[in-house]
Parts: sequence; C-alpha cells; structure tokens
Amino acid sequence: MWKPYEGEKCLIHFGNYGADAEGRTNNEADDDWFISPEVKSGTEFSFMTSANEATNSIEILTSSTDQEPESFTNKVKTVTYDATATWQEVKVTLPADAKYVAIHTVLDGFGTMIDNIKYTEAKAPKLLGYNVYKGTEQNSETTTATAAKAQGNGSYAVSAVYDLGESELSNTVAVTSGISEITSGQAKVIGGNGTISIINANGSEVNIFSASGQAISKVANAGNETVSVPAGIYIAKVGNKTYKITVK
Repeated sequence: MWKPYEGEKCLIHFGNYGADAEGRTNNEADDDWFISPEVKSGTEFSFMTSANEATNSIEILTSSTDQEPESFTNKVKTVTYDATATWQEVKVTLPADAKYVAIHTVLDGFGTMIDNIKYTEAKAPKLLGYNVYKGTEQNSETTTATAAKAQGNGSYAVSAVYDLGESELSNTVAVTSGISEITSGQAKVIGGNGTISIINANGSEVNIFSASGQAISKVANAGNETVSVPAGIYIAKVGNKTYKITVK
C-alpha cells in the first residue's frame, strides 16, 4: 500500500510501533504535526489519506495566532479509517478566524499516508523567475526568460522560483541532437526525441526514409516541419541534400 495517491511522493507518518524515537510505545497517543504556512480564512483545506490500521486517527485543527502546536485549539474535524489501504478524500472549510491549519496524528498503529494537500495561502506568492536543471544540477542562474537554450544533450526540467520558495521540478524533457544536427545554408535537420525537425527548408521538398529505404513522410513546399517517428536511423532528403539522422 505504500504508494502515493498521485505522482511520486507523499507524506508517510509511522506510528509508535514498539517505541518511537521519543520512547512512546504503540499504546500511547501520537503527537506529531504538519503545520501550514499562513492560510486564507474561510477557504477550503483538503487532502487524500490512507492507513494500514483501522484504529488510526488524525485531527484537523486551526490556530488564530501562531504556528506553535499549543495554539491549535480549534478542532475542525477528526478523521478515522473505516477500511485499510483505501484512499479517502478529506475536505473542510476553514473557520473565519483561521490563520494556520494543522494535521495532527492522534493514534497511528503503524502507518498513515497523506497526499495532495491543498490550501490557499494568505499571501499570494510572487514569481521571481525560473531555474533550469540538467539532470540533478542547476544549469544556470535564476532567469526571468520564458525560453532557454539547452546546453548539450541530457534531461532538462524547470522549477518556478517564488518569494516564498521554489516549486517542485516540472516533468523532464530529454534533449538529444542524434547523429547529426546538420545545417545546409539556411536549412537545418535535427534528429530529436521521437521527432525529426526540419527548419527553414525554404520551400524545398522534404522526404523522410527509414534506414531500409521505406518512405516515411513527404512534405512539398516545406518550411518548418516536425515529423513524429519511432526511435531509429533515418534518411532525410531536403531538396537535393541528403542527411543521416538518429532519433532517440
């Protein structure tokens, strides 16, 4: 059951199975917290949750003052689990005086999972720019540009940088030039990730063939064209010029 409801990550709280780091046994109440940034009162707070013990329970509480656990005196909802290893949605409307919201574990026989936490922050985040990553390394300084040139072959992802922090990475995009990125005058043929791109064909006829000579695609009076193809080796003919292209 230890899989997120959605995506690749989620929160997992493990209870006092035997004894936890603070010496609490599984017969004692848990006392662990997820506390939000400042939220907008009167808005919706929701998440998905699942547990492997039907005895597990968590609370949703709010504070009208600060983020100290003792300040969360308003209990909005207690969540219990009728079935194990089954995801359920929890959704509440925050009170008018709510400044912070918390998820508090009350009893966890072994493990409780929480995913897709959604709330409205009191302060709207201000976008400062973007970070571009190649693999796990940041590829450049934070930029405000909405387009960036790949610095060689590799897997790229982007994060948004706000005054409140940095977002998670976007989906990754693999960039590869194949065997050749060939320029002939103004025309350029690029073998990419599942595509062959022809740039500035200037009205020439473009023909794409498999390595065995089978015709794959033909474009008359081509300009900027992209042809989707499976991975492999192809022959691209632009006008009277012929190129060998690898597609990943």
